[in-house]
Amino acid sequence: MHALQVFALALLWSCAAVSEVPRSAAALESSRLVVAHPRNKSAARIVHSRLCYAGRYRVVDVDTDGGFVDLRLVERVASGEDHPNAEGETELRALLVGERRFDPRKGATYCLVLTHGSKAGMTVEAYGPDDATTLEELRKMMRSPEAFGNDVTSRKRRALWKAFRKTAPETVIRIYCEDDALSQILFIPEGEEDRGTYFLFELNSGTTMPLMPAKLVPRVNRITFEGDAFLVWQDGVVELSLH
Repeated sequence: MHALQVFALALLWSCAAVSEVPRSAAALESSRLVVAHPRNKSAARIVHSRLCYAGRYRVVDVDTDGGFVDLRLVERVASGEDHPNAEGETELRALLVGERRFDPRKGATYCLVLTHGSKAGMTVEAYGPDDATTLEELRKMMRSPEAFGNDVTSRKRRALWKAFRKTAPETVIRIYCEDDALSQILFIPEGEEDRGTYFLFELNSGTTMPLMPAKLVPRVNRITFEGDAFLVWQDGVVELSLH
């Protein structure tokens, strides 16, 4: 190979190496939120895979040696008004973990993504400055349909159970099944196990009605929905089909 060819190849490799650095840097800089564990790649990946709590938090106290921070919620960023992360503690203690762990300053406010990472309390998974750009990024991330528990099915399921609990807040359910459309719940309440009575809640009407088939099936241990019917099982055998 001639010297000129070697020089040309070296130049091409050099350009290729240089061109990849900005792309990697741009990918990192596209997010204002820093992840505590680099293996998580991005805050979005955490939000998509686990139940997360997020918002603007003020640092009340820091124990660097103990590895925790005391936080006070300033503004909650939830995935939806009926999402599990729409509620939670307003004052909490969070663990500081990870290779790029959060290094908070007492009295400052930050945008944070938290999880119930351990029995010791919440864990700071991602953090960023308290500014409008970071807050907007956090809102888009948390409210995305890809956020954990924020897909269409999860939202419909929460709506179904929320409506049911409004009509029967004290009911303790022993066994139940939802239909495929997430518009009905067939269930057996505690205390009704051996009486042969089933209860059907319908979302559209917001009512619950008893179903009393002629066949008594004691010790029901499973209810499924297949096709257009609820199937009542006893020890691996379908004993009833309820439409």
